[in-house]
Amino acid sequence: MAAILGIVTAASIIKGNIILPLIAIALVTAFIATIKMKVTDVISDERDYIVAGKASRIVYLVTTYALVIATIIFASFGKTYSAFFGYSIIPVSTGLGMMVLYSITLYYYNKKGE
Repeated sequence: MAAILGIVTAASIIKGNIILPLIAIALVTAFIATIKMKVTDVISDERDYIVAGKASRIVYLVTTYALVIATIIFASFGKTYSAFFGYSIIPVSTGLGMMVLYSITLYYYNKKGE
């Protein structure tokens, strides 16, 4: 399903059509939601949740460090090439967004008691 969505999105963007990918994303989301509602038995144990939590923390840390390094590289080249300094805003904004989202979800799950 993801491959089909990727192909449709890429082809539509190449053609300059932005409406078709939005429709495709909505249809795929509805399809996945429909399939999830039909699932009644879920087999998982506590170990799955522990491993998933550790994996997500590692991915978060690696991504954050990569964004910081990218920001430093772009900002340092910004002294020579002014356009690169502008590019440094992208990883900074992405990292900040990740931190805010992480803080919100952490607060939510702490309140929820999980």
